[in-house]
Amino acid sequence: MCMRKSVLSRILVAVAVLLLASSCGVIVHPNPLIGSYKILVAEEGFSYAFTLREDGTYSMIQYVEDRGYVTSGTYAIDLASFDFEMATGEIRFRVDRQTPGLFEGGYCFAEGVDNVYLFEWSADASTPSRILRLSPAAGENGFPEDAVSMDDEVFAAQLEKWEGESI
Repeated sequence: MCMRKSVLSRILVAVAVLLLASSCGVIVHPNPLIGSYKILVAEEGFSYAFTLREDGTYSMIQYVEDRGYVTSGTYAIDLASFDFEMATGEIRFRVDRQTPGLFEGGYCFAEGVDNVYLFEWSADASTPSRILRLSPAAGENGFPEDAVSMDDEVFAAQLEKWEGESI
């Protein structure tokens, strides 16, 4: 009888722990990259702004002076390592829509293929700043600088400016 009480109490404790963990929002699929970023390039080169949303969609703006081009689609990440200050892995971008007008090969991401990049992400514990370095895995166009976090509302305003509507 005593043995059954012990087994039963252990099972109840395990169930209680599982219920508590599931109600506390345990990170099952961590994605530290969520948010908006910018890459500012001087001297007539394209600058970039992009947002990675929690639902697996993204929007990217390539702009220079008075011209801007928007690409949007879906992304998927594979984490190699993750903690609250650093993450590495691979990210794949798929294009669903692009603003027409930029010469072929001028867009960051090609349509109809997985655009695969290795990433290094870091966060500064003392500030809200985050850095995202995207390096092409094979042959894609690379970004000229590291992406630095930006305010989501500022990104939304830029997206509306270049597209005329929010995606």
